[in-house]
Amino acid sequence: MHQPPKWADRFLSWYCNPDLLEEIQGDAYELFDSRVSKEGISVARRKFIWDVIRFCRWSNIKRTTTQNKTLNNTAMIGNYFKTGMRNLVKDKVTSTISVLGLALAVGTAITSYIFVNFFLDMDNFHSKRDRIYQVINTVNAQGQNQQWSDVPITMEASLKDITGVEALTRIEYGSGNMRFNDLVFNEFIYFSDPEFLKIFDFPIEIGSREVLNDKSQIFLSKRVAVKYFGDEDPIGKQVSIKYDDGTIYNYFIGGVFEKFPNGASFAPPVLISIESYFDQNPDIRNDWSHLTDGLFLTLAANANITDVES
Repeated sequence: MHQPPKWADRFLSWYCNPDLLEEIQGDAYELFDSRVSKEGISVARRKFIWDVIRFCRWSNIKRTTTQNKTLNNTAMIGNYFKTGMRNLVKDKVTSTISVLGLALAVGTAITSYIFVNFFLDMDNFHSKRDRIYQVINTVNAQGQNQQWSDVPITMEASLKDITGVEALTRIEYGSGNMRFNDLVFNEFIYFSDPEFLKIFDFPIEIGSREVLNDKSQIFLSKRVAVKYFGDEDPIGKQVSIKYDDGTIYNYFIGGVFEKFPNGASFAPPVLISIESYFDQNPDIRNDWSHLTDGLFLTLAANANITDVES
């Protein structure tokens, strides 16, 4: 059975009011066990430490019950405060530099924590995140090797036959003017294979993960769906998209994502089958010179990444 960090648990027992310790410790343990099953042991331990820190409030800290000691401590703190204020007023330049330095240090520490914590938790909601890989293209550009996320769009067919590859999806970026009745907005579009919704666990509010098997149906983000349909159920409603080359295609709404998690490194506002992209550009389906914007794959649970990579 997984256990939270011992030093954090001891710190909680040290500062917490004995009358509240059992309740607070129980809540922290319950949150820890829930996170282990949902987010993994590493995330659960980091968040347990954060819980211990945020529980450290004046109302939860041990205090002496002797009234005289409380009064003495209050008077002593008051004296410290008065002495500190006198020193601040006495030497304003030095005091200003010290206060600004302290504020900058604290602000930097808080900002660094938020920044690092954001990247550590990025894309953690994808259940297969430990088995998802992106294919990278090494390109010799002017005598230097550069790594590109763009890869030949035809590679998908070749990679399917490699032992250990479970699913593949290409991502091709595009845009177009989407219309519903009198509403028209330019939208950023992801064209992708049906496996996109099997590889990535973007939460779905309504619809099926099989929608992209039908190139006439599309997925919308929650934000885009509300923009066009408000509180109405958009499933089955028809929209048209006019692309940059002037062609117009009609689609039916087949699904809507829930609000994307804050830790998502990318998220599609509009998701359409890549077959629709090939309808617009039939010559590139087998064109090795056309580079698609991304190619992702998942490995089988027992696959060896070194074997697949070679």
